[in-house]
Amino acid sequence: MLNDTVAEKLNAQINSELFASHLYMSIAAYFASLDLTGMAKWFQAHSIEEHEHARKLFDFMEKRGGRITIGKLDAPKAEFDSPADAWKTAYEHEKHVTAAIHDIFSAAAEAREYGTTAMLQWFLEEQVEEEDTFRRNYKLALAAGDDEWNLQDMDDRLGQRAPAPMIEE
Repeated sequence: MLNDTVAEKLNAQINSELFASHLYMSIAAYFASLDLTGMAKWFQAHSIEEHEHARKLFDFMEKRGGRITIGKLDAPKAEFDSPADAWKTAYEHEKHVTAAIHDIFSAAAEAREYGTTAMLQWFLEEQVEEEDTFRRNYKLALAAGDDEWNLQDMDDRLGQRAPAPMIEE
């Protein structure tokens, strides 16, 4: 059985991952409205990935006998000042997720929930990759500014992303 504090934090993280999925669909819609379909596709794929992260946490809690509670999701930001603003929003959210995963890991270690810390190791490694990817793309979008050629080049590159694979058990 999961420690109550750890279970509460894991539930909050499930909801945070579901919110990220919605946020990234909202950002995809923004890019689609600008005819930046590569970035829209990239964020759609990332939305699926975030939903899979929520499922991974859900499945873990279920295996450990934890009570899973899905909370109400706030509407994600839908209006952005520029492509760079959309990327910055996503990057800031990833930094928030990293801090939350660190907090859960600390609580699990303190509670001697070693199965939880082992599972969270995957998320810790994932967040290093996530922050790096979002930071780099934010910087590229910032450098591109309003230059249509640079934005189109970035869009073409990001549109080549393959759909997110399902997380293996």
